[in-house]
Amino acid sequence: MVKWPPAMSVTRLAGSSQKLCYVVTANKIVGYSTGRSKVVYIGATDEGLSRVVTSVAARTDEILANHDLTHFDAHLITCNAVPRVETWRKLERALLLTFRDLYGEPPLCNRHGAGIQEEDEFSFFTRERIRNVLEDLG
Repeated sequence: MVKWPPAMSVTRLAGSSQKLCYVVTANKIVGYSTGRSKVVYIGATDEGLSRVVTSVAARTDEILANHDLTHFDAHLITCNAVPRVETWRKLERALLLTFRDLYGEPPLCNRHGAGIQEEDEFSFFTRERIRNVLEDLG
């Protein structure tokens, strides 16, 4: 018997980079110490979409083990390249730092992020833009 909705749906995005960030959002809002958000994981890869799929698949049980979470989406976030700078890693750190500032702790399924210190991430991205991305995602 076919189960609906699909267990996984993958989209090829025109122009998507091999080096990117991704944010996993749940179907329900999760309570954090200083706010609420649908964001449950923030990650980065230099191996493209296949690594995102592998990473998300590895976290499926952890994400869905939480009360009332029945499905989730992975959103790709890219940025412009800067010579000799791993901008996708800077973007991930900026997202984690901003998430922690907004919600008091890292996303539910992130193992790192609680102790990271700001470096030069916000010389590449504005705080307002990063905050808007996180708020747009829920």
